[in-house]
Amino acid sequence: MKNKYDTIVIGSGIGGLTTAALLAKAYHKKVLVLEQHWTLGGLTHEFERKTASNTYNWDVGVHYIGFLQQGDLMTEVYDYISNGQLEWEKIKDPFDTFWYPDFRFGVSSDLEQYKKDLCALFPKEKKAILRFFKHVKSAANWAAFWFLKETLPRPLSWIMALLKKSQEGFFMQTTQHYLDKNFKDPKLKALLTSQWGDYATIPNESILWGHCMIVNHYSIGGFYPKGGSKTIAQSVVPTIEAAGGRCLCNASVNEILIENGQAIGCTYRIKEQGKWVEKTVYADNIVSSIGAKNTFRKLLRNPIHPEIEQIQSGHTAMTIYLGLKENPKEKLGVTGGNFWLFNHYNHNDFVKNEDIAKNPAQFCFLSFPSLKDPSRKAHTAEIVAFTQYKTFEQWQHTDWQNRGEAYEDYKKMVAERYISFIEKRFSGFKDMIDYIEVSSPLSLKKFTQRPKGAMYGLDLSKQRFDLTCLNAQTSIPNLYLSGADVMIMGVSGAAFGGVISAAKIGSKLGAISLIPKIKMDNQQRKKRGKSMKIYT
Repeated sequence: MKNKYDTIVIGSGIGGLTTAALLAKAYHKKVLVLEQHWTLGGLTHEFERKTASNTYNWDVGVHYIGFLQQGDLMTEVYDYISNGQLEWEKIKDPFDTFWYPDFRFGVSSDLEQYKKDLCALFPKEKKAILRFFKHVKSAANWAAFWFLKETLPRPLSWIMALLKKSQEGFFMQTTQHYLDKNFKDPKLKALLTSQWGDYATIPNESILWGHCMIVNHYSIGGFYPKGGSKTIAQSVVPTIEAAGGRCLCNASVNEILIENGQAIGCTYRIKEQGKWVEKTVYADNIVSSIGAKNTFRKLLRNPIHPEIEQIQSGHTAMTIYLGLKENPKEKLGVTGGNFWLFNHYNHNDFVKNEDIAKNPAQFCFLSFPSLKDPSRKAHTAEIVAFTQYKTFEQWQHTDWQNRGEAYEDYKKMVAERYISFIEKRFSGFKDMIDYIEVSSPLSLKKFTQRPKGAMYGLDLSKQRFDLTCLNAQTSIPNLYLSGADVMIMGVSGAAFGGVISAAKIGSKLGAISLIPKIKMDNQQRKKRGKSMKIYT
């Protein structure tokens, strides 16, 4: 039957694509992926703009990825689902630079050197610094218990649940509480939490485990896909199609169909020959990777889990995409690493910016995608600045392609303010700019469907992890979640959510069945010289 599949995956972000590719390759499942956008990949996709002099490309979410190392599970997964097609470039040190009013600190991809640099800058707090990194490592181990709890069959999953429970109190404290208890110097506290923008939850709100996972994730540096972030979806989609599956764009799901209490399919709208057509498709399993809130509150005729409304959406941001006339390496002396630019040390205040166009710029993230990927011919930069969604509510019901002159003027003022903010650090930056395009929280909401344009979906708060409805297996039989809400946000975090979902669906043995399949296939391809390449 043309309208019957083994599994339907809603959303083509990295979480959904990972689930689909694992089911297709490891379990020979015929999978249909439905994507509401006109391109696949979710926040791993790219967009292009042409000017009279250049063609510019930007990523929309993959600024860098960490912990790509042979033998690591997520590295093995990327290799497996892409059939060894992905290639990664390591970002030159310092891959992250934290720039404060009176000092700047470059992060080394050598963890021991990173520790030494911190201890040299704050010698009185050496003991606390080294203890912190022990807790970072412990957080990664705790995450393994969590993953195994979700993917092993009983009674093994019960054992993992007990091991996870034993450290839950410590890792569920807020990041700020841990900092205040263990460190004295406010500058050191700020420095150690400089990467909170990678998960968009300030120290007062985030849990320690989440922050430690980010630090651990980048403990061997940052990596970027060769050929740009678009290569991720491009390399994974053929794996899905090889098993008879399909990946459809412009396919917006209206409803998940429930019959006799079980998920059996969905209805969706798709554009065919310029017209929208309503369709119905059925499957043994339905996987939603578009976020728990969207799944439980929008796609079910009878919404479930009202408690999820109590969880705040993560903070939102604006992104300023820049095309550059010159090579920033030659002009500014940068090498491809990211810059986190702060004008004070209190991270908890950075999201209080109620009028981002008029209030003084306080903090932004600066990235140079063209220096991370040697295949780029035209140079680019991206500026990410956190803001509040309520600033943009006045335009939320306007046509997304034409929100009006006031909206465009507002975005232009934001761009000017943050370009000037960077110019103070990098003299000559402004003169390099050839093209400017600004994305607002409304753009994030439009293309991700996340409430209030949240950058990463649900925030990284304790309240979120107290919920019992965010497991891959939902309370409705045959309905599963995938992606960032299952475990943690970010590209690899969402992909991990995809692994958990695939392990649940693929076999009653879960990870015991899936992981050996991944490792065996990778080993065989490695012998043939066709494994994923990581250039260091």
